[in-house]
Amino acid sequence: MSSHTRKVMIAIDSSHHSEEALNFFFNNCYKPGEDFIHVVHVISRPVLSDLVSARHHDAYKAMIHEINHKANALKENYTSKLKALAQDEDDFDVFVRGEVDGGVGHTLCREAFDNEISLIVMSRRGVGVLRRTLMGSVSDYVLHHAHVPVMLVPPCHCEVAKTTINQERMDKGNACQQKSS
Repeated sequence: MSSHTRKVMIAIDSSHHSEEALNFFFNNCYKPGEDFIHVVHVISRPVLSDLVSARHHDAYKAMIHEINHKANALKENYTSKLKALAQDEDDFDVFVRGEVDGGVGHTLCREAFDNEISLIVMSRRGVGVLRRTLMGSVSDYVLHHAHVPVMLVPPCHCEVAKTTINQERMDKGNACQQKSS
């Protein structure tokens, strides 16, 4: 990993928006041999309330098991995608992290700081203003609290975000590199 000049963290969840953000990054900004891709999914665990009695403990354990199963399936899915997209398996890693105090956004910012990330890429789901105002938004939190630049990929209906990486574009150079004059 020492030959990589840029560490890019791509935050994912189970939505198709995350896949669009990954594809957008690889189609437009990925620098083979220079970029190390750090993919992270944060598990938001349900809270076992003091009001839940011991008889619900088995249901809670089953819910945690299901959450972990889905998170591991997501990790395997993105590992397969990255094996197809990245030139070398040493160019990426995929992690599942548990939410820390402060929420998912805080966990992502902490992950970026702890791993010396230089760019965060994530999707924005496009929820309405009212919902975002009332509930908050992970992407808004990361945008305002991260110590590094954040690339937010909005919900996209364009082909550049929906398709997998275009090899012809990779052969010619990518859109995020400045063209020499």
